[in-house]
Amino acid sequence: MIGSHDPIPHVLVADVNGAQARIGVAERGRAPREVMVADCTSQDALIELLARARAGFDGPVLGVAVAAPGPNLNGVIKLTHSDMRLEAETMAERLGVHRLHLVNNFTARALAVPLLEPEALEAIGGGARIATRRSARSVRPRPALACPFSIPTASSDGPRRRRKAGTWIWPPATTAKPR
Repeated sequence: MIGSHDPIPHVLVADVNGAQARIGVAERGRAPREVMVADCTSQDALIELLARARAGFDGPVLGVAVAAPGPNLNGVIKLTHSDMRLEAETMAERLGVHRLHLVNNFTARALAVPLLEPEALEAIGGGARIATRRSARSVRPRPALACPFSIPTASSDGPRRRRKAGTWIWPPATTAKPR
């Protein structure tokens, strides 16, 4: 158990796409300071890369979080554009960790949006960047297949929301133009 006198706990994080993995060790709630990119086309290769990253870190590792494209169905993600299959139970057992979470990559990005620093935000639709946690934000996935949005919901005014910079933010499935 990690108490207040223990060093800050860290989490082993990975973003896997079926061809490569981006792996780092992050302080809980923060981005990793260093990210290793390596070829990774199987669960076995990912486990080896995660074990190597964990062994190279001096400090407590609270758990592992892996983001991958595809739905998490009962602790298993079958990557949408690859033969790669990730099984949380198998990975946790082989890594010797009690906490291992598999998360859809778009969900992981959307959950990270509130933690982004203002300089990590990109203005969309023109206008100036707004350095507030309430501004609309876009997180570009790689490769760019879709784009999750975080939009303020202070009022419910239909499918459109007006941003302070005056641009319209459309839900991804909407193709209509503003009136």
